[in-house]
Amino acid sequence: MSESILETKLRFEQFIAETNTSADVSVGSVFNELVIKPLASLENELVNDIADVGQAKSIEEALASSVEAYNPIIDKIASNYNLVRKEGSKVTGKIKITVADDSTYFFNSGFVFNQPVINLNYVTEASYTFSVNPDSTELPIYSNNGIYYFIVPVVAEESGSKYQVSDQTGFNLEKPISNFVSAKAYGSFTSGANKETDKELLARLHTGLSNKTLLTTGSINNRLKELYPDLQDVSLVGVELPELTRHKQNIFGISTLGMVDVYIRTAKGLSTKALIKSGELQADGTWLITIDREDVPGFYRVLTVVPSDKEDIGTLPFVQTFGYSTSNLSVVNTITTTQEARFSRYQNCSLAVEYSPTTPFDGDFKILVSYQPYIQEIQELFLSNSERIICADYLVRAAVPCYVSLALKIHRKNSTDSIDTSAIKKDIYNYINSLNFGDSLFASNIVDICHNYNIKRVELPMKLSGQIYTAKSTVIEISNPDVLEIPSYPTSGVTKNTTVFIIDYFRKTEDNTLSDAISIEVV
Repeated sequence: MSESILETKLRFEQFIAETNTSADVSVGSVFNELVIKPLASLENELVNDIADVGQAKSIEEALASSVEAYNPIIDKIASNYNLVRKEGSKVTGKIKITVADDSTYFFNSGFVFNQPVINLNYVTEASYTFSVNPDSTELPIYSNNGIYYFIVPVVAEESGSKYQVSDQTGFNLEKPISNFVSAKAYGSFTSGANKETDKELLARLHTGLSNKTLLTTGSINNRLKELYPDLQDVSLVGVELPELTRHKQNIFGISTLGMVDVYIRTAKGLSTKALIKSGELQADGTWLITIDREDVPGFYRVLTVVPSDKEDIGTLPFVQTFGYSTSNLSVVNTITTTQEARFSRYQNCSLAVEYSPTTPFDGDFKILVSYQPYIQEIQELFLSNSERIICADYLVRAAVPCYVSLALKIHRKNSTDSIDTSAIKKDIYNYINSLNFGDSLFASNIVDICHNYNIKRVELPMKLSGQIYTAKSTVIEISNPDVLEIPSYPTSGVTKNTTVFIIDYFRKTEDNTLSDAISIEVV
């Protein structure tokens, strides 16, 4: 912190008065005018130079550090620009408790659920009572063919993205309850945010000093991160790039300037959302279900479809067909094809579901979809009168996803060594989900992560693969034991400018069972 000349002068006066009581240091005295004032001027410049060097050194060390540092000096520097370090946010979610009896169940505030794979705890923030016939203070118990279940809201014990888990993830209960059968995540948990590191705070300081209009990649990144702190990355695809097709959709095939597709990664992991939708029985025995554009804007894919009254039977066979709609919207982007609308707020979807109920059925289905949040909100921001760029057409789209899976075999140094595989998985999860547009996924970086722990070696080659879900509703398979790179298929909307790597702790297999997306074998 800088010191004024007056402060330096007062410090000199106090020091001399305390060490030499006979000296006259009063204002206007000969000694004050001829000695203290000149010395204060020289000393002040030196003191502030030292402070500047110390501050710069702190910044230099923060930028060079490979650890997650939280230096209070960096906080002070940022405060000069009205920036405060983000303390992070907690993951929230719901856990489905299945029981074998319709008794009344009570959970105290602070009841602990543990996820054993990542060894993290989740707690209730309030007390809950569950009953088959709930009153105004209770929550319901649901019945399904003699099996009973209820939904418990929970929050992560601490802030951070490491607490995010996917739908159907299993939990252990700290204290047993009667007639307990299982505890599983009811939909994916919401994204949490880690405490902002020195590097991240300094990066935000850098962008905060730039223009905040929705014009360039840097300014868009800055503006959106102000509003949506979990946002990871932004990529602009303009008329000069082959991935953009909207600008030539006219009778002359002439490029229309001002059109940009804005691809965004709004969170580290993916979210899931459960919808209850009514189906219409068709003549061929299938059920037709429509997912409207407002239900889950720009979602990636349908994961499961089950009858709402029989959730435990497993997913039904279904075919999803994407479309789009711009009706009843006052301001819209230029869109002429389903591919152009894919992953945007204009996307809708129809499901053809095979289901022949053997008991009376009301036609309601529970549909689980994966998505990135805020697609509609960010699109509305670009179209708003206050933020809109005149004569420009910015279409917001969720990043094209490349779902990654990998399998590792790790060798112990000694046969009795304990290896914390859950911690390794967390670090791999954070590495892959922190990759931005244009980044490659290196097996060597995963090996380096493993060597942060007490291991002898990682057996190579490792199994490393990805599935890219394109805007054409096709799937592109990629695999390489050394490095995964996003291939270039611009006609399908797949390039390094549009596509990012995504991994979860678990993945759904073709038969809809859960398996490890990050598989680690220790030998």
